[in-house]
Amino acid sequence: MMKKFLAEILTVCYVLFSFLVFSQESEHEARPDFPLINYKMKAERNTTPSVDHSKFPVLKKEFTNAHEVTAACLSCHTNRGNEVMATSHWLWQREEEIPGKGKVWLGKRNVLNNFCIGTRSNEGTCTRCHIGYGWQDKNFDFTDPLNIDCLVCHDQTDHYRKEKGGAGYPKAEVDLNDVARHVGKPGKANCGVCHFWGGGGNNVKHGDLEIALLDCNKKVTILNVHGNRIACQTCHIPVYAKVNGTKMIWDWSTAGRLDEDGHPMHENDADGNHNYLSIKGNFVFNDHAIPEYYWFNGKAGHYLIEDQIDTVPLQMNTLYGSYLDRGQQGGAGSKIWPVKVHRGRQPYDTEYNRLIQVKTWDKDPGSGAYWTDFDWQTANALGMEYVGLPYSGHFDFIETEMYWPLNHMVSPAEESLKCIDCHTRDSKGRLAQLTDFYLPGRDVNMGVETAGVSFILAALIGVGFHAFCRLVFGGKCITNLGKEEE
Repeated sequence: MMKKFLAEILTVCYVLFSFLVFSQESEHEARPDFPLINYKMKAERNTTPSVDHSKFPVLKKEFTNAHEVTAACLSCHTNRGNEVMATSHWLWQREEEIPGKGKVWLGKRNVLNNFCIGTRSNEGTCTRCHIGYGWQDKNFDFTDPLNIDCLVCHDQTDHYRKEKGGAGYPKAEVDLNDVARHVGKPGKANCGVCHFWGGGGNNVKHGDLEIALLDCNKKVTILNVHGNRIACQTCHIPVYAKVNGTKMIWDWSTAGRLDEDGHPMHENDADGNHNYLSIKGNFVFNDHAIPEYYWFNGKAGHYLIEDQIDTVPLQMNTLYGSYLDRGQQGGAGSKIWPVKVHRGRQPYDTEYNRLIQVKTWDKDPGSGAYWTDFDWQTANALGMEYVGLPYSGHFDFIETEMYWPLNHMVSPAEESLKCIDCHTRDSKGRLAQLTDFYLPGRDVNMGVETAGVSFILAALIGVGFHAFCRLVFGGKCITNLGKEEE
């Protein structure tokens, strides 16, 4: 007990010393610009809409289709269409610099994942989360502003829904006239229509983005990023998926099992989460999950659809960063970041050594889509033909990993991590897997240990010598002995 107590005391002292050192460094090093929100000003801001859209004559007409609504919106918001069509939400890609690949266009149009695999050849249903109308296949017109879906982001009725398999068009029962007259500034509910339900269900993909965020309390909030070497999220998000479970494992290799009558199967776990689906395979969900921790400098690599497999498990995205990365020219450098890691098994071409874009969806049975016909060979061939890549006819399943940095569901201070959660020699310490740096309280460094013990011994020797002198000379000060003898 005494040893553990001393270890904790030394750890706290080290942390305080580190803060002093970093605070001195910050006076000389350029800091990244992370502007903080003035919450007082935000709270006092007038949020009452400046206009009542229900009174606009152009919105009082009877709309027969969604494109007419967009035309009405653009008749007033004249240049907004061009602005929207330049965004990654519209293009589903953006230009990024990836180490080893240079500048590439990156997004849902050419990146695969280990959830539903990919959008290409499956646009008819995947584009339910696109801000447009009519993206059925590769012939979609990205230059026509009338294809923009204004309502999905601006609806204030909470009644606007897109049709499954409808290429982004709204459900037939949606009252376009009512929704068009009740629009406003986008809120969490608008964003959540896509971001909460990505991957096939609530909280499936991210682990910290779900419908519980629509009714937040003190235990689920958002925090701005700051700090030197540790992201604030690292200590303040000790667990994620606090309300509903999130998908941790997706195994496509078990898909295709049918019941005795040849019908697709659907099995749930005790919490009501999908445990098995014939169209997708086996899943593992978890709630109140403990993050994994990685160095992250804000840059990431991605497996592109034409890439070769170079590692197993294959990393669908790579978080770049290391302990030695302290940033350059005012950059933030790397910080320890909490991450959800989603692990999967998905099909790959054993001859061409690349992942397979599977044609998973089609509205008609007999089309060759896996979710209707359960034939891997046909679905693989059709998907690869669609993206213009060869398929050898030989496939297997490979383990994959995908990394999702956590930002939401921040805990209150009393539930955040304590020093001992990381600064411990327990193999279950939060940072046990980060071994590229010396962590006090966890690691042993002979130089540091020797110096520490030497200082302690020197202090003990000094105290002992002082006590010895007091005993020998009767408590008299040594410097005064000569004067007394005189």
